[in-house]
Amino acid sequence: LHIIFFFLMIRRPPRSTQSRSSAASDVYKRQVHGEVKFGRAMSMRKLKVLFAINTGVLSASLKELETVVSKVLQKPFVDYTPVYNFQGPEIDKIKNKELYNVICTTDNKDVEYLLRDFKNIEWVHDLYTGCERILQSDLLRNNDKIVLTNCRDVSKIPLSEFAAGSTLYFLRNFPFFEEQKRKREWHARIPLPFLNQKHVAIFGYGSVGVEVGRVFKQAFNCRITAVKRETGSLPPYADAVARLDDIKKVVSQNDVIINCLPNTPFTQQIFSKEVFENFKKDSVFVNVGRGTTVDEDGLADALLRGQILGAGLDVTAQEPLPKESRWFDEQFRHKVLLTFHSSDEYPELLEGRGKILDENLHKFAKGEPLINVVNKKAGY
Repeated sequence: LHIIFFFLMIRRPPRSTQSRSSAASDVYKRQVHGEVKFGRAMSMRKLKVLFAINTGVLSASLKELETVVSKVLQKPFVDYTPVYNFQGPEIDKIKNKELYNVICTTDNKDVEYLLRDFKNIEWVHDLYTGCERILQSDLLRNNDKIVLTNCRDVSKIPLSEFAAGSTLYFLRNFPFFEEQKRKREWHARIPLPFLNQKHVAIFGYGSVGVEVGRVFKQAFNCRITAVKRETGSLPPYADAVARLDDIKKVVSQNDVIINCLPNTPFTQQIFSKEVFENFKKDSVFVNVGRGTTVDEDGLADALLRGQILGAGLDVTAQEPLPKESRWFDEQFRHKVLLTFHSSDEYPELLEGRGKILDENLHKFAKGEPLINVVNKKAGY
């Protein structure tokens, strides 16, 4: 019996060899069917990503973004191809276009050209917050099978801080004290209004608007009115909710107006000359949304006649501002605070964009709902 057992053990293949061979075969089969499994519990779909960014015409900061995103895309379940043009020979030479299911890009209307060639795209990720240009693509906007996501959450904290800072800048009359310092004059005991318990209306109550509401509510005990297209239930940190259609009534009842609205056909110059004429006397206007939502002639008139105390503008209708812009004129030196679309820039911004993409890559590969999904019909 001992001799028979000995020969049986010699003829039996090692268990580890069997296991490795079987595992390799299983992985191969799953890769062929577009799926890679990690461990026992988690199965990941294979992603074929087209990373489209035109660095030839972009700033150095966006070239840094390319580096960050490229690192994020280096995953076992991701196969990505970087391209630097949206049409032409570079696109033509890409093989197996039907296998690509994801496009990662910046807010660029030329994604239309990519969608013509890559017909099985299911998800487009915009590395910016605003989607007004990318949604000019008819193939993206009108195809319900393609999900669009963006990076809107990365800007909410710095934008809310700018909104609070620029409001304090005018309410506490910082321009006056800067001028007295320049003149070497001393003026003491100047009465100044509080921001505490002021009425604040926030137009556009998405992720940025909610964060603005949190800051003004928790830090300054303000009364918050959330202004939305549809009212619904009371959103976080808001004391009241109003419809965007009631804009004239809302601006007449609040001390501070914060504009967080995106650029959509509905919001074009929604802050019109007539709306500015209804602003409360000595109110403050802050724009961290889009410059196209504001009639700047109407804003200028309201500032010059003293109806609006001051305006904090991170965005303007024309960017970059030409040197002949009115906002550089002496008459607006103490009435307008300009930050040149820079208030959402901070050292960790690119890392934040990378984290949103990273989370969504894992969710998409596992078939889970994505974060930061854009309503393509509404435009945000």
